[in-house]
Amino acid sequence: MPIVIRSTVALAAAIVVAGTGLAAAQGLGTSRGYMKVFGGVTIPQDDSFTLEFPQDDPIDSGLDYDAGYVFGIAGGYLVMPNVALEFEYSYRSADAELSASDGVTGQMNASTYMANAIYTFDPIDPAGVVRPYVGLGLGATDLTYEPDGAGRLGGDLTFAYQAMAGIGYQMNESWTLSGEVRYLGVSEQDVSASFASFETSYQTFDALVGATYRF
Repeated sequence: MPIVIRSTVALAAAIVVAGTGLAAAQGLGTSRGYMKVFGGVTIPQDDSFTLEFPQDDPIDSGLDYDAGYVFGIAGGYLVMPNVALEFEYSYRSADAELSASDGVTGQMNASTYMANAIYTFDPIDPAGVVRPYVGLGLGATDLTYEPDGAGRLGGDLTFAYQAMAGIGYQMNESWTLSGEVRYLGVSEQDVSASFASFETSYQTFDALVGATYRF
């Protein structure tokens, strides 16, 4: 966890130094298009399932997660002054111990593809530079579990959804900084290899910093 937090702080500092901004298009440039980057801490929720083997009886098992990291990129367009639509890719990775298996550890990785709708509220400060926002997204996620010292277990894309809320700070006409919390839910997915398989859902909470450039 301390390493993850330090990485997140470093990412936030890099974003500030680079002069980048937000995660939802709050800049006031002349174009309606924008690009954004974001990253931070992800906290997956533990899950229980049946671990199956080709030649042995199945066993009750599950994944016990540590906090991990997330980063992503998106491009969007303001369809109305306060409403944006965007396409997003994000990647999450967290250490996860496979219970009931003599302490097998590994990493769960999630690649997510989303279409988001973002609503940005009017400024809440006298200077007009602080703007809260909320958003919803629908898409798909591909899970991969990589146990230490063993082969990779891969999944297929399954339905995913997310909800987000944050606050953007407008630095100038094109750049905004943001802080955001997010929830991602992924429907049950078969994660398998030749030696084992399991079905798991995936839920995680994120704490993010972001940077958006409006063209």
